[in-house]
Amino acid sequence: MTFIRLTPTRASALAAGTAAALLLGPGALSAVADTPAETYLWLDSRDTYTAIPGKDRTYPIDIENYGPAIVKDLVVTIDTSGLQGVTSVGFPSQCTVKATVATCRVGEVKVYDPASGAPKPTLDLKFHTDAATKPGTKGKLKYSATASNATVRVDLPSYGAEIVVDSGYDLVARQLPDRTVIPGAAVDMPGSFTNSGDQATKGIVVFMDARPGLAFAQRYRNCVYFPPVALGGEEAMCRFDDVDAKPGETYAFDKAVPLRASADLIRGSAGVSFHAANDSAVAYRLEAAAKGKSGTEGTLALVKQQSNGSLRTTTDLDDQDNGTDFSAHSTLKADFAAVGATASGKQGQTVKVRPGIENRGPGRIDDYMGDPSWSVKMAVPEGATVTKVPKDCRLSEGDEQNYPGEPMYPGFDAKGRPAYVCAWSGEAGAYKPGAKGFFEFEMKIDKVVPDATGMLQSSAVDDNRADDVAQVVLNSTKPEPGATTGGTAATGGSAASAGSAASAGGASAGGAGTAGAVQTGGATGPELANTGSDSSSTALIAGGAVALFALGGGAFLVVRRRKGAGPAV
Repeated sequence: MTFIRLTPTRASALAAGTAAALLLGPGALSAVADTPAETYLWLDSRDTYTAIPGKDRTYPIDIENYGPAIVKDLVVTIDTSGLQGVTSVGFPSQCTVKATVATCRVGEVKVYDPASGAPKPTLDLKFHTDAATKPGTKGKLKYSATASNATVRVDLPSYGAEIVVDSGYDLVARQLPDRTVIPGAAVDMPGSFTNSGDQATKGIVVFMDARPGLAFAQRYRNCVYFPPVALGGEEAMCRFDDVDAKPGETYAFDKAVPLRASADLIRGSAGVSFHAANDSAVAYRLEAAAKGKSGTEGTLALVKQQSNGSLRTTTDLDDQDNGTDFSAHSTLKADFAAVGATASGKQGQTVKVRPGIENRGPGRIDDYMGDPSWSVKMAVPEGATVTKVPKDCRLSEGDEQNYPGEPMYPGFDAKGRPAYVCAWSGEAGAYKPGAKGFFEFEMKIDKVVPDATGMLQSSAVDDNRADDVAQVVLNSTKPEPGATTGGTAATGGSAASAGSAASAGGASAGGAGTAGAVQTGGATGPELANTGSDSSSTALIAGGAVALFALGGGAFLVVRRRKGAGPAV
């Protein structure tokens, strides 16, 4: 997405797509939090849009504030000088127009809560294109934004879209709202579309997606079901060869499609999209559907409705919004716990150390939804040197920060020791109850430090704080309090006997060529902050981190969850 960063002290612009964002910095949030934070407000619009000769169309600019602060006195300035001879533009009531520039005073923008069902603020621009305008004519729409609790750098560019005149069919999906559901309960998914173009279709193809956390509860005979091209879950394709949607006509499912939420759902999603049967844009999905299996439970139909001119468009001329997705949230939460590790050995010996993380449920997290990726950051304990690094780990280069610039691990102190960051991808992006991830390091014991003990500490926002602490111990002389059993003996290194005693549950191996005991168990996990970096921070692996920092002879492991748009776990 394209976005604009606005802060009280600095601003920068980044490009990556189709939206603009105001980034309000620490000074703007002093009343919200004692620690620095930043607020992102997105002006979300398409970077290309189709105007149809002789037709009126709506170009929406959605305003999305994901917090934590309220944005004050938002003003959006829209420049239409690049659209002369392409299309004329009408503006909503909060805009004043002078020549080709409109100043739209939006005012206060509160933090958006998807679960509330409240709509986002929107600026709807009305395009009217003369019937004589030739297809292929194009022009530029530009806009920029300011807010009273932020400042803008004078060289900050404006953003917008290319408007192209074309002719064809234009299927418009009615948008579905996010909702709160009960785990294990039924969830209905209605679907409807309008052809807002100037040509008819020849047949309709519908694609439906039920992603992890939601599943199809009924399988229709005129639909085929198959693994999706991406995202996980299941996809369905339904053909309606007898439906020729003429300009202005609206069609809807004769009944809502029944879905069912999983018993461990925290947040899931589903969606539906509508396409002409010969739409080349979905050819790859038709190939995947050819390998699917037809249902056996009734038939899904499309029924012609009265047209609703208020529907916002999605078009085959501009296929960025042919469909609609919705998120289903529950009040269920997950309990992520850090899992400690112990190892014992003599000087010169190489031991295996396996810190980890576990979801103790009852809810599941799915990474495709923008939920956190989990990871660990480990500072190497005193007296040891890492000789082998797991494939999902890398050497930390500094103090990681999340995208708004907050420390990923407040209070982290490696005491001058090297540190490693390891990413946990779960099981194909899913973090189910009971799922565990471990990172096996090999460390050479340069110097034996008895009871070199570190702590695994969670900074998650889950409700169970009792399992937020575990220990990482090298050469323990006593059982680890509260540790769970697990782990196996590590091998490798120089000749060694059993060495010092393992902690409870560990296995100690004696004899030549064996390392000391390795044991995993205990402790917690919290909420990972967003990854990202600026000039003072280092980007993390794949959005998340767990951090181990040295304290005396041991290591602390801090687990944080990457913040998503949905409810905290």
